[in-house]
Amino acid sequence: MKRFHPSAWLRLAIPPVGACLAALDFFIIPTWGWSIATSSPELNVYFWPWLIFVLLASAPIYAALVALWKLSAEFKKERPVGEAGAKLLRLISFLALGDSAFTLLGIIVLGALNLGQPGVMMLLFFAVVAGLGVAAAAAAFADAFKRMEQLTIT
Repeated sequence: MKRFHPSAWLRLAIPPVGACLAALDFFIIPTWGWSIATSSPELNVYFWPWLIFVLLASAPIYAALVALWKLSAEFKKERPVGEAGAKLLRLISFLALGDSAFTLLGIIVLGALNLGQPGVMMLLFFAVVAGLGVAAAAAAFADAFKRMEQLTIT
């Protein structure tokens, strides 16, 4: 039985994740939000602020997927442990941290404008915590990649 290379696993996983995110961003959330907004006129004011917020919050995730794709190219070279891999992981960490901060700020601003639904906002807090976990893990792996490169050089 042929073994898949780690880069192949990454390259197999990234497109479906991106497709699911795109389906959420450009079809499911707008359709669902529009149906809620048109069925309840008092909720009509929620539609555009939340849709813009969701689309802006998704942009760093798309950028992280591109960085992961590039990292899979480093895995394919059989030298992921190094400055190039560490740099990509630091970028992913920065994107996850920035997205978590943006999401938290969005929760606060939309809540202050009385445009928040408590259940949705609580779910977004879980997204913030998950983003912080991804940021910490990517930063730790970036540091490990950098240290392992230094060990192989000396």
